[in-house]
Amino acid sequence: MKRVIVHLLCLFTTLIGGFANAQQVILPQAYDDKSSLALSVIQSALQVSEQRSQVSIADHQIAEQGLADALKSHEISLFWASTTNELETEFFPVRVPLLKGIDSYQILLCRAESIPELNLIRHAGQLRQYKMGVLNASNNANVFQRNGLNTVATSKWQNLVYMLDGQRFDIMATSVFDIAKIQALQNQVKYPINASTLQGTLISYLAPTYIFTNNAQLAEQIKQGLELLIESKQLDAILNADDSYRQALALLDEFNGEVIQLQSQLQANVQPLARPELWVHLANQSLLAKN
Repeated sequence: MKRVIVHLLCLFTTLIGGFANAQQVILPQAYDDKSSLALSVIQSALQVSEQRSQVSIADHQIAEQGLADALKSHEISLFWASTTNELETEFFPVRVPLLKGIDSYQILLCRAESIPELNLIRHAGQLRQYKMGVLNASNNANVFQRNGLNTVATSKWQNLVYMLDGQRFDIMATSVFDIAKIQALQNQVKYPINASTLQGTLISYLAPTYIFTNNAQLAEQIKQGLELLIESKQLDAILNADDSYRQALALLDEFNGEVIQLQSQLQANVQPLARPELWVHLANQSLLAKN
């Protein structure tokens, strides 16, 4: 009996020591379908990595625009975002695209009566003739302006949809992950929005979703976990089990129109890794080949 008690005490001490040595990781809350999927991938990467972690979710919602500041103030341990030169300079990036680059493609919305005219758009020069709705300080805002597009900005995604309906601008580009949100707004009984998808044109620029942290050890731990998920095909399983990912992938695989490639302005030293296993493979499109 005494041996059993001693054994249990040793086991308890080992467990307590393990938790004490485990790295504390606070993740931001998800705020939409895309971020929910990113969060699932990160949690899985932490789970399979060799380093022990005590993972928790932040106790309050942080606006997407406030994630970088929340990381600096240690409210969270990391965040995910479309990469930019500035983010890669300021933080430690985990340069493995969380969603295999599928989020680099965007659908174009316009008012129904504008479809005949706008369906003729085939290159960026034609886009410059119209006003594009964007979110303040977003990647879209920066990239569109650098590519010479005319932009009208607001602070919330839903505002953009209603501003499009209200003729404040002509076109709204939004993630392929937003299909379900758009359909819900179109089907509202009381105030259905006048927003239709251009069937013949998508836009794309290379700005994959990476994880950013100010902890080099955590960045290395997550990278190791992601590499294990990729090698074991678990990453594909996680992505393909998600409804929004499957819907976005189906849209892109079936798309036979024109993809307008914008220059992302990423500097040469932060260009994404050209490893085929990191990227989605579509029937008609190649993201890396055109950037």
